[in-house]
Amino acid sequence: MRHLNRDEKAEVIAEVERRLEQTTTIVAAEYRGLSVKQMSVLRTALREADAEFTVVKNTLARRAADAKGVEGLGKYLTGPVGLVWVNGDPAAAAKALSTFSTANPALNITGGLLDGADIDTAGLGRLAKLPSRDVLLAQLAGGVAAPLRNLAGGMQNLITGLAQRLAAVQAKKAEEGPSEAAAPASEAPASEAPAEEAPAADAEAPAEEAPAAPASEAPAEEAPAAEAEAPAESGEAASDPEPA
Repeated sequence: MRHLNRDEKAEVIAEVERRLEQTTTIVAAEYRGLSVKQMSVLRTALREADAEFTVVKNTLARRAADAKGVEGLGKYLTGPVGLVWVNGDPAAAAKALSTFSTANPALNITGGLLDGADIDTAGLGRLAKLPSRDVLLAQLAGGVAAPLRNLAGGMQNLITGLAQRLAAVQAKKAEEGPSEAAAPASEAPASEAPAEEAPAADAEAPAEEAPAAPASEAPAEEAPAAEAEAPAESGEAASDPEPA
């Protein structure tokens, strides 16, 4: 790295301070032994993980960190160190660094800050093994959606079963309906038949009793005739002694 004048150093410090304000996840990695081509591959891999790799003089990076009160980063600023500024998912950036360092052992990840908290090499290794944020969100969405799908399926089965039962009941009623309607229709005339015969019996009763009344009154009319003859006979008997 070439020697910088005062103005250039001030610009570098200001740039690091700006990044420290915008980024809370920073990883330090020693790049000694990497070729220019390998550095280009590393930058591309990190760019795809929404991260950026820059090389800054350790003294200038410490001054910027001290100016912003960022603690914990200074101990990782030793040797030829580059800083990885993570703008996206920290797990994705850690995974990109881990994959690259596995293929290129010259890259030595020393540690850094995760959301402002210190994280060492082992912690970064564990972070690299975690699913990315997109995968976690997909798993979370699947976990939330699974009970909803099960509930929807259960409700659908319940509704389908209820509809089938209602259809069966309706079909059964349709089959039983005509026979039940025919039975009352055939019984109705039988029950009404006595009602028609009852008036006929009542009508015949007065017709039989009507002639009986004059028959009983005839002797009543003949009684006075018998009584009229009785005085005539007694009168004749009384008049017989007069000629004697």
